Amino acid sequence: VGLSERKARNFSEAIRCFQNALNCDENDPRVLECLGEVYLVRGSLLGALASFEAVLRIEQDNLFCLYQTGCIKTQSGELCEAVSVFQKVLQLNTTYVPALLSAAECHYQLSVQSIDQGLRPVALSHLEQGLELSARCCELTPEYVSVWLRIGEIGMLGRHSDKH
Repeated sequence: VGLSERKARNFSEAIRCFQNALNCDENDPRVLECLGEVYLVRGSLLGALASFEAVLRIEQDNLFCLYQTGCIKTQSGELCEAVSVFQKVLQLNTTYVPALLSAAECHYQLSVQSIDQGLRPVALSHLEQGLELSARCCELTPEYVSVWLRIGEIGMLGRHSDKH
């Protein structure tokens, strides 16, 4: 029933259905995962994070929940933590393009922050890591224009950091 409510975009009702299902088995990873998804679609990042982390206590290698956790950390501005989560995803699947792209984006944002703080060596380290991840994306999906654009931005930012 919860999936039907989610599909109909009745998010509050879907959450109620999934929570009721958890009353029967509070450790059902599929129900927790669905609950996290509904919270995420509704914009409730803390609820989504709690649900995905509950799944990860049961299934440490759940790629979907790990990736979603990293995305939530990114949205919350916890970029270093997000990079760490994306690295775990990439340990499980070295060619998972969404994690490669997300980790590269985090490194890019961290480099911008480091430049703003006058931390040039830290910024260059993040740029290098972001470039390496972006290059891996290009090898896997050369048709993604956004990856090529990010590589260009990294190059420009690297030049900009030389002037500070």
